[in-house]
Amino acid sequence: MSEPFNLLWLQAGSCGGCTMSTLAADDVGLVRALERFNIRLLWHPSLSEESGADALAILEGAADGRIRVDALCVEGAILTGPNGTGRFQLLSGTGKPLAQWVAAIAAHARAVLAIGSCAAFGGVPTATSNPTDAVGLVYAGADSGGLLGTEFRSGAGLPVINVAGCAPIPAG
Repeated sequence: MSEPFNLLWLQAGSCGGCTMSTLAADDVGLVRALERFNIRLLWHPSLSEESGADALAILEGAADGRIRVDALCVEGAILTGPNGTGRFQLLSGTGKPLAQWVAAIAAHARAVLAIGSCAAFGGVPTATSNPTDAVGLVYAGADSGGLLGTEFRSGAGLPVINVAGCAPIPAG
């Protein structure tokens, strides 16, 4: 059997609806559906058994390139406030802004996917005054920019792949 395709999923500022939609993706359940296609879920904040030091070891390995990430999926808007520090959204237990984790892991990932409107454009959190300085991975609302910027290319040379919807519909 070939090496599994490694998928890492991070949840940023959102309702979790993209994860909920994904859970309904297949009649055999998400875990069995992933196994069917030889996809290993490295970590997901809501679905994985690993927590604490075990989860941190996976994230650190992915961030420094020791753990191969074939696809980094990001759900939710990236909160970059206050004043560009990202401290409105720290990854629990790390003291480090989620924006820094996403950028570090994306730098090594073969593909980066913005799952849903929030991850792609900033979604609802960017509405009106945007007090959290929410952005998507490539866009900040309708403007180019976002966390990674329009020039970003993954390890496979791909731009961020935007999976449309709020929440995306899993059935093809």
